[in-house]
Amino acid sequence: MEHIMFKILIAAAVLAVATSAAPLPSLSASSAAAIAPRHHFVGRDATTVTELVCPPAAPIGGVVATRASSALDEEGRGPEKAADALLHTAWRAAAVGPQWVQFEAEDGNELAVSGFKLHAPNLRLLDAALQVVRADGSVEDVHAFRKGKAAVMYEAALGAPVRGAAFRVEVRTTRSGFPSLFEVQLNGALVSACTERAVLCGESATRGYFGYKQVGGRVLGVSSWSGKQARRPENAYNGRTSDWWQARSRTDQWVSVDLGATYTIDALRIKTLKNRFRNGELYALSDASETAEERLLVAFTKPQKAGYRTFPFNPPVQARYLKVRAIDTYKSWVGVREIRFRGVRTCVPPPPPPPPESEADPEPEPETEPKTEPESEPEPKTEPEPEPETEPEPETEPETETEPEPETEPQQPEPTRGPWSDPELQELPNEWRFKVELDE
Repeated sequence: MEHIMFKILIAAAVLAVATSAAPLPSLSASSAAAIAPRHHFVGRDATTVTELVCPPAAPIGGVVATRASSALDEEGRGPEKAADALLHTAWRAAAVGPQWVQFEAEDGNELAVSGFKLHAPNLRLLDAALQVVRADGSVEDVHAFRKGKAAVMYEAALGAPVRGAAFRVEVRTTRSGFPSLFEVQLNGALVSACTERAVLCGESATRGYFGYKQVGGRVLGVSSWSGKQARRPENAYNGRTSDWWQARSRTDQWVSVDLGATYTIDALRIKTLKNRFRNGELYALSDASETAEERLLVAFTKPQKAGYRTFPFNPPVQARYLKVRAIDTYKSWVGVREIRFRGVRTCVPPPPPPPPESEADPEPEPETEPKTEPESEPEPKTEPEPEPETEPEPETEPETETEPEPETEPQQPEPTRGPWSDPELQELPNEWRFKVELDE
């Protein structure tokens, strides 16, 4: 037995020496290219943009509401009531129509808001929007929404932190009465607690699959929901495949997603339950509203088996808001575990600077000069009065020249134009005047 083990050890040692001495085979160019990482969208416009990286979203402390478009202050319904952490007090506007309350940090710091929650009376808020107030005073919509008829609370998460000097909640329409808010809570952090990071975007950035874990974002809405807490709509885009969104029908169901930023996308990657998704479509939405315009990107058919399936399309499109629609299923209600996409972050270049005033001023001057010159030229053309000069001439000529010049030249048309002293001849035609004169 020991002899056999000794032979095995000797054979292993010889094999190890031969392997170490032999050179490794070199890869061919085609083999090396096959295993090399693939970089897509290799182009010319690669650039780096900065974005905020903030701590996990939490209620921002020290936020006060000091301004409003209008308020019933005499009834204790001022704007400060919308940020006093009390649900039995409320801000109420003093007029109908779009009315707003402004929220800002008490110490004047900028805010990085990634979500919000509000409580409002049932009839006092229907259509509304969260707005950001920039440092230059400009106001821009961040998230427009419509609160349910019976709901008192509305909550939404934004795709990425939004930086602003202040934020407003604008109530645009109500079901009845003046706009009113019980409480508004801004989630996020102070900008001083955030850091900036560089993000490579553009065609030269490496394309890859991404989802909630990579870029964040949120579910905008769904067509229906089964009502089970473990099958909520946000499960379709939360970075996990252990849960899923379940609709309440097996035909014509959809889920819309906000990526938080604009991406150049050329494929959909979706994971569903077995038999829970058959024919589908992917749309790009113009905005996050319920009336957004839809653009069909790809129509596809998913196999019965569960798991991820990729559906590419060409040409790539730039989009932030996307909608996945399930036309039908093989069996049971629609069920989606996770939605992902393939693409690259799209660069948003800053607006070009305005042209300097010195260059713009001399341009209109030569344009005005030639305009004034032709206006003065036609004036002398209209000033000469040829008509009044010719009119007095025939009146003075017959008075001074009464010689029989028209009699000696009856064939010429000039005598026919002269006046006649005899009123009877003046009433006759020119041809008859010649005849009468010759007869005389």
